[in-house]
Amino acid sequence: ATPSIDAERVTAVRDAIGDDVDAVYAVATNPVAGMPDATRVREKLEDAFLVVQDAFRSETVEYADVVLPATTWGESEGTTTNMERTVSRVRAATETPSGVRTDLALIGDIAGRIDPDLFDRTPEPEAVFDELAALTAGTPADLSGISYERIEAERAVRWPAPAPDVSAGYRYYEAGDGGDDRTSDDVDERTTNDDGERTA
Repeated sequence: ATPSIDAERVTAVRDAIGDDVDAVYAVATNPVAGMPDATRVREKLEDAFLVVQDAFRSETVEYADVVLPATTWGESEGTTTNMERTVSRVRAATETPSGVRTDLALIGDIAGRIDPDLFDRTPEPEAVFDELAALTAGTPADLSGISYERIEAERAVRWPAPAPDVSAGYRYYEAGDGGDDRTSDDVDERTTNDDGERTA
């Protein structure tokens, strides 16, 4: 079988570690368990300066030079996007444990140390989402029509959503191979009444 383009990209990134890439910052991911050829991944991570930011101890933590304990989804505010491309809100269900910080707070603090002018304080999750949504405008993963207000009103919104009244259909690819063969139902026009309720 011929590797897919995505598989080639993943292995190219893996193979660059320790050669062209001196440091790796793994956030809420476990490349030792999740990337192809775990033996090769372990060898490459041993050659790099590895920072692991996660709520759970994983195989990758064993190779870390620095471990940053982060909150779980139940201790954080923000949004999440599932494998169906559905964006929904996440709210903290409990207090953050002592000595643990949110992913956003950790990333914001590190970015502020790299460039003190970057942040004067940790950004709010909604501001980060708004910036991300604006950056995706016109791309296949367009979130520019999604806002916290819209997510609250609709409970969840599937991308691409290039406008406030547009949301994606259920299927994104016809052939299932990740090629650019989106189906006719990939964008579903939505209309709302004066109360903001969906009517179509």
